[in-house]
Amino acid sequence: MIPIPFTQFLRPRGQQRLMSIDRPEATNTKAWAVIGAGGRFTCEELMTGEVSLTAEHPAFDFDIAHELCSNGPPVIEAVDRLIETAYQRLIEKNERE
Repeated sequence: MIPIPFTQFLRPRGQQRLMSIDRPEATNTKAWAVIGAGGRFTCEELMTGEVSLTAEHPAFDFDIAHELCSNGPPVIEAVDRLIETAYQRLIEKNERE
């Protein structure tokens, strides 16, 4: 299984670095479907210490999914929710077209 890539924005100037996360097969498959459709995932630690996760897709004028959580173990569940939401929004868009 190929890890899910995220673009991480680093403080203080927003430098970018590629990182990845391993998730279960079902989540991984949905994430790669989003990426295969042109989407991408980003993350950054905010000044508050919280983590902001987003899913972006060029067919939308806004982030198709966003999660905000405490840094640490809650990030894993937030990543899973982010991917599920992004996947569902792309399915809904395809059904409307």
